[in-house]
Amino acid sequence: MSRSSDGWRVNRWAFLVCLAGIGITGCTGPADSDSAEDPNEGGSEAELEGPSRADRETEFNVDPPPSNEDPSEPRLELSRSDDPWGNDGQGEWVRATAPMRFDVRQADGWPGRALDPVLHVGDLRLTKYDFIGIDVLRFVLADVAVVPSGAPVALQWGDDATTRVELSDAMTVPQAPPEPDPVAPTAPVRNQTTGTMAP
Repeated sequence: MSRSSDGWRVNRWAFLVCLAGIGITGCTGPADSDSAEDPNEGGSEAELEGPSRADRETEFNVDPPPSNEDPSEPRLELSRSDDPWGNDGQGEWVRATAPMRFDVRQADGWPGRALDPVLHVGDLRLTKYDFIGIDVLRFVLADVAVVPSGAPVALQWGDDATTRVELSDAMTVPQAPPEPDPVAPTAPVRNQTTGTMAP
């Protein structure tokens, strides 16, 4: 046998092994998972990752419902009180007889100002006040009887009319809680056994 035919055998053997390897690889698929065909191949990166957090929040509307109240607008709260002193409505601080509190609340707090606040209740001017926290100005009127029901209420800083804010077009004076009925004294009762008078 010639040397060239031996070379042909070796080459033919190598060729067959190569073909067999290709066939096996083609039939069984790749051995490693890294080279496996991705079923999602061809999709964009965003599609593969799914919806973003912003998309989910928009979809389910996690924001609180809008409120009709403006946090920068002050709100008036009225209540009867037992404060011993209060405004007389003419700029004086006097002993209270039937006091009422005017709490002016602003959700985002009261800014610092050079002028003091003045509460106008009808023709009355309440100039003495307290800060109850950072968001409440409290004015106490000494005698609620001097305020007619339906009087407008406004807040103003000093004498600067440009700072005036109307709080109520027609104030409703809260009613004082009813006084308890005095207990009438009862007549003494005679004890039938001993004959003595019991209170």
